[in-house]
Amino acid sequence: MRKLTLALFALAGFLLVSMATAHAQDEATRNEFTAQYTAILQLIQKGQTADAAKLATADFKHVSLVGKEGNADQWGSEVKATLSLFKAPMIVTTLKDLIIKGDDATAIFANQATGDGALADGRMGSLAFTTTERTLWTKIGGAWKLKTVKHVMQEQRIDKRLIPFKAPTAEMDAQTAIQQIYDLMSDVYGKADWATLEKTIPDTFALFDMTGAQITKKEMIDRLKKGAKLIQNPIVFMNIQAFGRDGDTVKVVRLATIIGDVALPDGKMGRLKYINTTRDTWVKGEKTWGSKKTEELHAEATLDGKPLPLSLIGGN
Repeated sequence: MRKLTLALFALAGFLLVSMATAHAQDEATRNEFTAQYTAILQLIQKGQTADAAKLATADFKHVSLVGKEGNADQWGSEVKATLSLFKAPMIVTTLKDLIIKGDDATAIFANQATGDGALADGRMGSLAFTTTERTLWTKIGGAWKLKTVKHVMQEQRIDKRLIPFKAPTAEMDAQTAIQQIYDLMSDVYGKADWATLEKTIPDTFALFDMTGAQITKKEMIDRLKKGAKLIQNPIVFMNIQAFGRDGDTVKVVRLATIIGDVALPDGKMGRLKYINTTRDTWVKGEKTWGSKKTEELHAEATLDGKPLPLSLIGGN
């Protein structure tokens, strides 16, 4: 039970938020990034990776949802696998966030593919598959070049119903055991027992934010406290989005959704929705799975349905 508790609290960093706060960019700049990314994505979809490479840096890399690194061909394989589910997909790309710092930029894109497709039982149904990608860019010779594409979140719906992730039959025991810990974490958050959290996080546990910077235990707890103070009566859901196993090590992509009430400056209450994805590394022990590392992938929030700067609910 103690090992389970350690894993439970060690992974309680689900309320981490990005260290960087998005800054509004002019419409022309946003359109420039959207056009270039869309052009690259279209080339990838057609299998023209050599042409796509001309719009990217020489060291371009793609990182899958479970953390596998590869080149443009790997990215193309993932895109083709998704589109193969559809009869005639319609793809819409939306720029959700853009941060520019000198000659470096981070752009968050959501790609939604919709259309009819064959269901598991052979029937045709309406499919919707949305992927969120964190892209890193650098300016070379006055032109923006794509450096990295990180797959950070995904959602699949059939006839508008959300389809939960299901691991292969051979991995169902591991998925069930880890999901049970996530379910416990959802309940524990409401208790805000920071003292116990601080005492039980193992020193060997590693935690990284979206930029790859390691977060200390104190920083994590401070962010949890700051976020928890703002949210009243939180409802928390934590679910597995992707699952990759290599022997006794499993990488799990976990989606957390937090919904709660927040007090607004005018005295009224607003409805906050916060979502966060992390890639959690688990190692199999003698009796249960233990947490080893958490990497934050993506976070976003809305207040009464409108996008909210993450700096207002945590972080710096």
